[in-house]
Amino acid sequence: MNTKFYKILSITVIIGLIFTGTVFVFAQQSDDKDETNKETPNNITNKLESILVNDEADKDETVYVIANSDGTAKKVIVSDWVKNINGNDKLNDKTDATNIVNVNGEEQYTMNDNNICVWDAEGKDIYYQGEIDKELPVTVSIGYKLDGKEISSSELVGKSGKVTMTFNYINNQRKTVSINGKNDEVYVPFVMLSGMVLDNTNFTNIKVSNGKIINDGDRSVVIGFALPGMQESLAIGESKLSIPNNVEITADVQDFSLETTITLATNDMFNHLDVDNINSLGDLENSLGELSVATEKLVNGSSDLYNGISLLLEKSNELIDGVNKLANGAKALSEGANSLNENTGKLKVGVDTLNSGLKELNKNSAMLNGGAEQVFNTLLGTAQNELAKAGVDVPTLTIENYDEILNGILKSLGGDNAYDGVYNGALKKVTDAVKANESVITEQVTMAVNQQVFGAVLEKFNMTIEQYKVATGNGQISQEVKAQIEGAVNAQMQSEEVKATITKLVSDKEAELINQQMSSEEMINKIKNLAANAENGQKSIKGLVEQLDTYKQFYDGVITYTSGVDKAYNGSNILNQGVLQLADGTEKLSSASNSLYEGITTLQDASKALIEGIIELQDGSMQLSNGMKQLSDEGINKLVSLVGDDVTNVVDRIKAVVNISKEYQNFGGISEDMTGKVKFIYRTEAIDK
Repeated sequence: MNTKFYKILSITVIIGLIFTGTVFVFAQQSDDKDETNKETPNNITNKLESILVNDEADKDETVYVIANSDGTAKKVIVSDWVKNINGNDKLNDKTDATNIVNVNGEEQYTMNDNNICVWDAEGKDIYYQGEIDKELPVTVSIGYKLDGKEISSSELVGKSGKVTMTFNYINNQRKTVSINGKNDEVYVPFVMLSGMVLDNTNFTNIKVSNGKIINDGDRSVVIGFALPGMQESLAIGESKLSIPNNVEITADVQDFSLETTITLATNDMFNHLDVDNINSLGDLENSLGELSVATEKLVNGSSDLYNGISLLLEKSNELIDGVNKLANGAKALSEGANSLNENTGKLKVGVDTLNSGLKELNKNSAMLNGGAEQVFNTLLGTAQNELAKAGVDVPTLTIENYDEILNGILKSLGGDNAYDGVYNGALKKVTDAVKANESVITEQVTMAVNQQVFGAVLEKFNMTIEQYKVATGNGQISQEVKAQIEGAVNAQMQSEEVKATITKLVSDKEAELINQQMSSEEMINKIKNLAANAENGQKSIKGLVEQLDTYKQFYDGVITYTSGVDKAYNGSNILNQGVLQLADGTEKLSSASNSLYEGITTLQDASKALIEGIIELQDGSMQLSNGMKQLSDEGINKLVSLVGDDVTNVVDRIKAVVNISKEYQNFGGISEDMTGKVKFIYRTEAIDK
């Protein structure tokens, strides 16, 4: 079976594993039971923004859609990382964005006539943001119902009842391609992930289609996903494979309000697939058919064997006839064992395929972890910038320290702490300013003390300072006397007593200046105003902490998921070894069953001893019968039903979908010589009073 075919189908499986915990997620019925986690909210798995990373892209773009509560866009912001791979002094970047701002440096740009930004990069990467006005690739609309009747979000505020929220997605990015000689439209495959956090006090009996609910006791994290346009692109009937194109969330609500919703759109997971060398799988259908028939025969044969053995034990008086039937059954067992031995090789191929698929998933775990960490660091950077704009100076925020730092700020801004914090901050700034002029103050104090010492020395010579100046000017003071006076002054100035006096006078003067500034009416009013603003800012910082905690829950979930993939891959390696042992065992079983048939023919003359062996054989044949029936019902028949007659057509359409996905690398504009990747994050405004 072609491993690339399963690699493509595994994209669907990945989504299912993340959001529903089941292997096949596109069934029409979904299990919406809550999963309750009694741990702290920091351990809740929040999977709103699962982003794959492409480190090889020259331009990495994130598009932020600021939307109304019904999903209509109010503002679209593009955030781009342009990589300066060769370390050039000049970096050219094509963009349709306006109001461009460098968000991570001082580099400037000029715009030429071809709509190309020429950045003075000086060998560095460029990070910028701008606004853009163009149609989004996926239109998101959110509808609301109360007790089955449509209602606007503004009218829904404060209402109670059965509330239904429906996220509808319209894929606007399609292209006409040739498939099997016919022109048909396929859509760029965007995975849409929508999520929200609901307060369990107001929301109960929560259900979500195509998604998952994680409940920590106080809040419920609700996540759903869809693939708009994929059903049409693959042209598979919904009876065989139903691919969701919307998300519906229902709940019993008291006093409705909603802080926000977040939707992520990305096609990046499809862009890492190599589909160019996928060959025709026409003979797959024949192999599946043959395997289905062979399995049915084996099920029937094992069932007949068990029934025959049971009848033989019940009718021991007909031992000879039973032994003859056993001989016939042994022959069927021999033939079945031979068939089983032949099909074990096919089983090994399937296990190899499973192992290869899990190996691919395991290889991508690092990319998934890196993407989640990149988003987290971006959120922390944004939080750092917002705090800086608000005048709050904090150390660099990291995944490990943000909780301690921001909660420390919240504590410092609460109640009397707000005033004390502002006062101490102002006192530090005033003190630092006075200390900055300490050399000037010291110089002034030293000069004043020097004058006092000079006057005291002159008193011993029966002169005042003024008399000394006049006498010196008239030449009445000899050089010898001058030297004596200067020496006496210098000696006293170097004494420990005078030095201590100068130090104390400097300290007293600084304290006086600090007290004057801190007790001024202007400073008192400024401290009061800043303290009031700090108390108001406490709410904003608290909301920021909650948002970061919410994403921390998602980040921890990604780490847990990738760890699970690693364990599954290790398990598949063990399974692979087991299949090798099974293949060796079935070969031996085939050989042994042939010998068994010959031996049972001989044992027809030893019926008494044979009965004891038949009892043991009965138990084994029942297990074989049940196992073969389970394999037929749960394995082969389902596989044949899913693939049906459309294998080649589905593979060709998957090729087309993946190829146009690889073509869609940017939204805001990109130079022809660049590669890119893009993701979209839609955030709706709060619905409250």
